[in-house]
Amino acid sequence: MKRLNLIGILVTSVLISRSVLASDTLQEGINIPVGESIHIMSDMVDNSDLVYINAKYWLESGIYSNGIENAIDLIVNNGYRYLVDFSEIEGNKEKIKAKHVFRKVFGISLESDYIAITEHNHNVMFTEIKDRYDTNIPILSKPAPKRQKRSTSNTPAVHSPVPSISRYYNATKQITDSECDITWNTQLGDRSRHLCKNANISLVYKINMQRSLAFGTIGSATPDAKIVRVGIDDSTTGAGISLNPEIYSMYLASRGIVWPSGGIESEWVSSAIAQNYTFEMMASNNKTSILRTIPATNLNVNYDKKEVSTFQFGIGGDVGADKTSPKISLNANASWTESKWLSYKTFDYAVTKSSKSPQHVSFKWSREQYNSPHAIQKDEPPYGVTVRKNYFGRLHLINPIGYANFTPKMEVIYYSEPETTGTTDISISSSVGITGYRYYSEIPSWEVLRYYYPNEKDFKIKNVKKDIKFTVDWDNPVFIGGKPVNLQLGKFNNKCVSVNENLSVNSDTCNISELKQSFIFDTLNRYQSTSQPGMCLDASNIKKVSPCSLKRTQRWKWIDDKDELENSFTGSSLGYTVNEGEIKLIPKEKKAEDNINSVSMFSSYTDIFNM
Repeated sequence: MKRLNLIGILVTSVLISRSVLASDTLQEGINIPVGESIHIMSDMVDNSDLVYINAKYWLESGIYSNGIENAIDLIVNNGYRYLVDFSEIEGNKEKIKAKHVFRKVFGISLESDYIAITEHNHNVMFTEIKDRYDTNIPILSKPAPKRQKRSTSNTPAVHSPVPSISRYYNATKQITDSECDITWNTQLGDRSRHLCKNANISLVYKINMQRSLAFGTIGSATPDAKIVRVGIDDSTTGAGISLNPEIYSMYLASRGIVWPSGGIESEWVSSAIAQNYTFEMMASNNKTSILRTIPATNLNVNYDKKEVSTFQFGIGGDVGADKTSPKISLNANASWTESKWLSYKTFDYAVTKSSKSPQHVSFKWSREQYNSPHAIQKDEPPYGVTVRKNYFGRLHLINPIGYANFTPKMEVIYYSEPETTGTTDISISSSVGITGYRYYSEIPSWEVLRYYYPNEKDFKIKNVKKDIKFTVDWDNPVFIGGKPVNLQLGKFNNKCVSVNENLSVNSDTCNISELKQSFIFDTLNRYQSTSQPGMCLDASNIKKVSPCSLKRTQRWKWIDDKDELENSFTGSSLGYTVNEGEIKLIPKEKKAEDNINSVSMFSSYTDIFNM
């Protein structure tokens, strides 16, 4: 049965590759699972709409977006899931190139060789998969239907005042039996107990990449900076950190006592209790620093408050601007405030914020209330002739966030200077310190009374963590700060200017989710390509985009009351042939409309940054 399932996957992958996915240049084999991926995909309960991409073919073909150019639309709006495989790429330099391709499409890249990409909160979520035995593999199974499928290809874009790339990172780890086993010294020697049931770390971090432009006067001015916001707020949390569905006690050791010798009779331990939770973020270089955090300071036990994290952006264009606004070049002329809500209920824990450098921050939730066996000891006398032999702690005092579904709230805002280039890795560590509260009973020599004591001499904490890391590319076009626009050929029903992988400029069917058809009309009146960052439309050779510079041939302006885009230096206009839509420059003296060429151009917002 497993063999038949596997064959079905391979056939399905090939069919997908030839239909919904790709261009005519899609290579044979890019959608055929190999190595570990065969086993990963064969374990799916329902593998329909599951797309496999072998990233090595990006490098071999030179067509870097091969197979993933429409991935976000297919994932968010059509229920597809993707498994991207980097395992067959040899050499670190080549793998870095492939991860750069991934960032161009999805905004960030991850370290893992296997990356699952699924829908979450009408966006894409990344989950690392280590190998065929990874417990995260079921996330690739087809989910239950949530909405009617639709495509964004011909759907009007949603105008967001702040261009933004938002992504979710699923930090998930199954806590193994061995990770939750703690060995203690007892009267009968070392004794180990498994303190957890179905323990796991399951947190969803939200990542926002944005740009603020300088706007306003001193005291109220918005920062001129590239912004990355990372955190967990009320809109996304994941299942949390769970050690047990409930708290209980168990025997650790027990022996008979010979009178009158006396001695320790029985020893108990509770199931897992989180003595602390720790969350750390660290940027890999000084290209970026922490601007601020939520919480901003330490929090006391039983802190119960809903806080708001606000950020004021300087933006270009008018909020709610009319239909002509895509023709306006980028200039900061307004401010916009975004808010995120973070609800805190610390209960037994106090939160301590610390930092080792401008790139690092740590939030540690430390148990201060009921933080030891002594603190939860029963109020009744711990001795007596008829005292029952059982656990002597009041486990009901431990709030459930100490063992089940703990969900932290935090946000860290990183900022970089506008001229920052290159990449930065941001690492996030989520950990839990696991312990159990111990008691023992003793009958002293020559006595018949049973005494109970909390055992704090051999207090042990075992730390379990989930580490994740993602890479931010400061050259991503979202950091320019402008809303992306397209250039639509006015004489055609549905054709737009497009920039290919080889930097050539042509026309193609319009798609508001397509990077190749999106440009930023920047402060210098240049049209910067979003699929080829740092490359601009240039009248000196309109057939290819050129490195952005101060050349006047890269500066464009819209003619008042006309749907015409003119080059500021040459006076020629961006045009095309009316039969084929071949992009060309139309000189001043030949701008008159005829049956061969046209300069009629329209522009509208695209949706590449707001998905």
